[in-house]
Amino acid sequence: MRVVSRREVLIAGGSALLLAACGGSASSSGSNPGGRLVGATDPAIERRDAQRRVAGAATVTASVTAAPVTVSIGGREVSTWAFGDRPGAGGIRAKVGDLLEATFVNDLTSANTVHWHGIALRNDMDGVHDLTQAAVAPSGSFVYRFTLPDAGTYWFHPHMGLELDRGLYAPLIVEDPNDPVGFDVDVTLMLDDWLDGYGRTAQDVLGELQSSSGHSGHMGSGGMGDMGGMDMGSGGMGGTGSGGMGSMMGGLTGDVAYPLHVINGRAPTERETIDAKPGDRVRIRLINAGSDTAYRVAVGGHRLTVTHADGFPVEPVEVDNVVLGMGERYDVIVTATSGAFPIVAVLEGK
Repeated sequence: MRVVSRREVLIAGGSALLLAACGGSASSSGSNPGGRLVGATDPAIERRDAQRRVAGAATVTASVTAAPVTVSIGGREVSTWAFGDRPGAGGIRAKVGDLLEATFVNDLTSANTVHWHGIALRNDMDGVHDLTQAAVAPSGSFVYRFTLPDAGTYWFHPHMGLELDRGLYAPLIVEDPNDPVGFDVDVTLMLDDWLDGYGRTAQDVLGELQSSSGHSGHMGSGGMGDMGGMDMGSGGMGGTGSGGMGSMMGGLTGDVAYPLHVINGRAPTERETIDAKPGDRVRIRLINAGSDTAYRVAVGGHRLTVTHADGFPVEPVEVDNVVLGMGERYDVIVTATSGAFPIVAVLEGK
């Protein structure tokens, strides 16, 4: 596989997203002499999608059910929504070129859709309610069916209202059988800023933002929320001087002081453990599912080798930490040494 530059990735991604709209027409030649727009359900889309499948590829079936759940987060019983038994659960794994058939079941009380974040897919399966598909009514279902054209780390979530600020998200991992990146352990960490069960709802926050429009400062206080009070200033990992880290995100670091921040739906007091032997290469797939927070991520006592950005391979580079904006993904390789070490996600610019 040829390693592409970040600029090439952006160009390629933009072109791929246009394929459903301009990759064919009703004519057998594939031309569009009349300049007719291709509709969401036009047979030309299915023909173009079929061309992207790998010979002998599998059809991967999955069930994606949006439902209310009650889960313990940070020692509190929290009522929220999820695709599995907790936020971030219910993910999907497939291989590049596979056909994904994901049956979405809406067990919520409001209409919903699923958006496949980062995937260059056919337009009618992108989950844009009332534009590329009708919203799925409560107790209803919809089968998302599309080819997975690129390997990488992706995720899915709703694209309606304020639901992304709840637990309705999960990873979509597309594996490459010929992946040149060798690893012994493969884990996915989804970072999120959290509200449910901690005093305010997403609707409350939206109302506060609307009432204070024009105010450029952070809402309220709280700084690092419940991230364990870790001091990353004065020589900390990735610091930019004795005054603290500074921000690489400029003014794009968000306005909301969230009461809690979670990884895979768990608070810092109930963290998961990644098991690896000394010398193992651990592939950590980082996904920022937060609505309003950028995170700086580091692994104590280790350097990170960045291999992928937003799903696509990049020229490997070794760093102390990475900063993920909202919706971004990074794949990093960590060579485990002997002992136990923290994986730290610090709020960037808040």
